[in-house]
Amino acid sequence: MKKFLSALLLCTFLLALTTSLTGCKGVTTESKLKSMVEKALEEKYKEEFVCTRIIPGRNPGGSYTTECYPVKNSDLLFDAQFHPDNMKMGVDYYPNAIAALEFSQMFDSYIGDMLGTHFISCYHSLGTYDDDTTQAIIDGKFTLELYMSKRYSYNYPDGINHKLEEGFLICIDSSTLNASYDDEWDAIMNALECIRQRGLNNNTDLCFRIWLFFVPHDTYNTGLKYSKSNIVGISYLEDLAAGGEYKFNRIIHFDVGLDIDPITEDEYVKLRKEVD
Repeated sequence: MKKFLSALLLCTFLLALTTSLTGCKGVTTESKLKSMVEKALEEKYKEEFVCTRIIPGRNPGGSYTTECYPVKNSDLLFDAQFHPDNMKMGVDYYPNAIAALEFSQMFDSYIGDMLGTHFISCYHSLGTYDDDTTQAIIDGKFTLELYMSKRYSYNYPDGINHKLEEGFLICIDSSTLNASYDDEWDAIMNALECIRQRGLNNNTDLCFRIWLFFVPHDTYNTGLKYSKSNIVGISYLEDLAAGGEYKFNRIIHFDVGLDIDPITEDEYVKLRKEVD
């Protein structure tokens, strides 16, 4: 019975996908729609892209959410809205993906080997979609400083001093950890403070959400290998690390500067002991 229901749900989804795609003017196949998305992104950013997925029915007005990455770097996976009626892109998160990768690399440079073998993914609560940022990407002049400035003014035109939030998802091969819990904490806090200072140097006050996933060696390798070979986002690795629906006690989550889920060093050490 379960197999029958699963098959029925799959058929229903495929039918909905087919109906949604063929309902577009002049669009009869998913591959054709992907090609249109790739062409629209290429026209905007003057480089080649690959569209990996079309997600129908998520946006009003007949638009689609798509998942794409630039040919030059599959790590820059991002979502983008596409309007098939006028063959134009809506909001896309390519600048966010570039900035996220740079923030991840910055965090990694500060943290060193204090968290053993790990994979870092950064995400933003707010993005920027202005023409200046687009042109900077085309000209090869995109910088985090420009991104933070534009992201701030775009989302907070009132000029009031708001904080901008960055999130770091860090999946860790627990078999490679050698530092003490206190040293881990100090390294994380130092890395975040260094990143915050870079923001303050550009009149941007950053705050952070942190998710640490401590997983066995085999789980880490399996998840990372799958996500790389199939070009999927960190969400798959998150789910695998968490044991599906976050049912395993492998996760430590806290924030710095938001006062939503604050944590002290003693609390971190206690949680680390429970994870181990």
